[in-house]
Amino acid sequence: MVNYFKYDTSLEWADEVAEHIAIALASDIRKYGRASVALSGGNSPKVFLEKLASYRLAWENVVITLVDERHVPHDHEASNERLIREFFLEKGAGATKFIPLYRDAEIVQNVAILNQNMILNDIHYSVIVLGMGEDGHIASLFPMSDNIDVGLFDPINLYSHQIAPDFPEDRITMNLCAFAECKKIFIPILGEKKAILMERAREHIDRDLPISFVLSTYGDKVTIFEA
Repeated sequence: MVNYFKYDTSLEWADEVAEHIAIALASDIRKYGRASVALSGGNSPKVFLEKLASYRLAWENVVITLVDERHVPHDHEASNERLIREFFLEKGAGATKFIPLYRDAEIVQNVAILNQNMILNDIHYSVIVLGMGEDGHIASLFPMSDNIDVGLFDPINLYSHQIAPDFPEDRITMNLCAFAECKKIFIPILGEKKAILMERAREHIDRDLPISFVLSTYGDKVTIFEA
């Protein structure tokens, strides 16, 4: 069953999301001496990422990677890696081991490298933090994308090449099967439109709402944070 928390303000929301991530990481550090997290990009995470970085965790024992990435160099203005570095790693969590998704200028080769990467293929994430767009996409799994079936139904490869239909740019993304390799999935959402979409996704599986596949497949791991 999906856990659901609702907050009155975005500040309270950010505090709670950061705290829940920190608790998940701290718990695994205590139990196993290490922890791992996959983070999403976008504007909404900036506030809770800064708050998360302020926690005094043993960051040197944490592995961090991305849920998805635009296929651009790390210093590009659209890069999720750049956002994570600016709003998280450089705010106090720089001791972590960061594993980027951008590896090669050729997208097919880049995805192949990720799918063959022994470290990425062997991570059992403490927590995966998923963003959801106002079209119901998660990671870079977009409704109406030509390659969406690979992202949703490939049972073997953890990463795929996707294109955002409204923004024709190459994306690298975790596939749905990759979310099996985690203990918790956190989905922070802001705004009424996203809340309405989330209710639809909780009611039934809809190919036009990729988030619904996450809820249906991994519901017992999912916590939604709404404001």
